[in-house]
Amino acid sequence: MSSLTNLAIDRAELEELIVSLGRVGALASGGLFRPVYGDAWLEAIALIEQWAFARGLPARRDALGNLYVRLEGRSDGPVVLTGSHIDTVRSGGRFDGALGVVGGLLALAALKRHSGQPDRTIELVALCEEEGSRFHANFLGSRAITGTLKEIAAGCGLDADAVIKAGQAPEIAAKREAYTKHAIEQSVFGAPFFVIDGERFWGQDRLDFVDAKLAI
Repeated sequence: MSSLTNLAIDRAELEELIVSLGRVGALASGGLFRPVYGDAWLEAIALIEQWAFARGLPARRDALGNLYVRLEGRSDGPVVLTGSHIDTVRSGGRFDGALGVVGGLLALAALKRHSGQPDRTIELVALCEEEGSRFHANFLGSRAITGTLKEIAAGCGLDADAVIKAGQAPEIAAKREAYTKHAIEQSVFGAPFFVIDGERFWGQDRLDFVDAKLAI
């Protein structure tokens, strides 16, 4: 494999694709809304799939709707994952989720173009859902992949084995060694960039005020 010193993605291409994806689900009032399984969500998933195929990268979906784009490696070792989610909160920002998905896609394409086949298989995952903006549940894509949906389903008396197959379809049921996520949490508030100190918020909690530290 050649040196990765000069490996880079095209910033203009990254911006172009993020802007294009940001038009999907755009609201007249500002921001965008792509709830899981909605029309805008379906269009966004199809767009990512189209971009992957155009760059010579195979893509496939699991039963829950997670999209996987694969750069096959030479070894049979565990897969390295990167990516983010494709759904948004209401009035969400164009970079939230999209940066990790589009950035991961272009990183795989750049690596393939620059160095060919890597030692380890690398997959981009566009997670079907994280935000909880349609159903009163969140992280559905991640829960399917990690198996925690099975525990939840069993507790509700559902067919746990059938549920877990959503994230463990035979063609993608490989061991995964690592996951990276490049993310910007974003919505439409007209505020500067902030870093929240000392708290973690999950799901769709809406706060009137957050004690935050100005970062830039």
